[in-house]
Amino acid sequence: AHAYRNSKISIILSLFHLSHIMNLLLLSGGLITDQIRETVRTHLPKPAIEAKVIFIGTDTTSPGYRNAIQITKQILNQIEIKNKNITVFNLYEESSPRLKNYNVVIMLGGNPHEYMKRIRELGLYEQLNEFVQEDGFYVGASAGAVITGPIYDIVSFSDNENNIEDFCGFGWVDFITVPHLSYRDNTEKQYEYHKKTGCKMLYITDEQAILVQDDFYKII
Repeated sequence: AHAYRNSKISIILSLFHLSHIMNLLLLSGGLITDQIRETVRTHLPKPAIEAKVIFIGTDTTSPGYRNAIQITKQILNQIEIKNKNITVFNLYEESSPRLKNYNVVIMLGGNPHEYMKRIRELGLYEQLNEFVQEDGFYVGASAGAVITGPIYDIVSFSDNENNIEDFCGFGWVDFITVPHLSYRDNTEKQYEYHKKTGCKMLYITDEQAILVQDDFYKII
């Protein structure tokens, strides 16, 4: 594993006035490896048997999403999280959930432009900021990981179908997660764009994840 210090994140955290440890797990492909699964188990804010989890995504009824959610539920069951404590929320529902009722948010993959648009429209932007301030454990997969950085437009990751001009992410970390390194088309043009963002880029494969605890992070 590689460990790093975030050079700017302490400033970001001071803006949030955090009094607790911020816990994020940023994924590329999901809860694939034993190490990633063990990291989830050991970083739950409360005993697994009591932990309440909410999946959040934009297309939770599609076969691909349903299959991914079902597989992840089975993994969560293995670490003693109960099905009765697991909720699935579609970002195209009309009203937003109360995140303070949950201990773990699992933000699924998809189009980060679409995610941020719906998160803002539903008022979830403020709720998610409060969630990570109040001991919530945020697990972001693919797009769910990308949006935690200062910006989320990483080019050729997904289409900006809504012509969004504000690419600001949550800014919880001072780097941008670039998932799916194993099969991403890493062209020179894309690398040049990444350099121009002025942000650090952490490229991870589907078998890797980034664990963030306040101003410390490591690739596992």
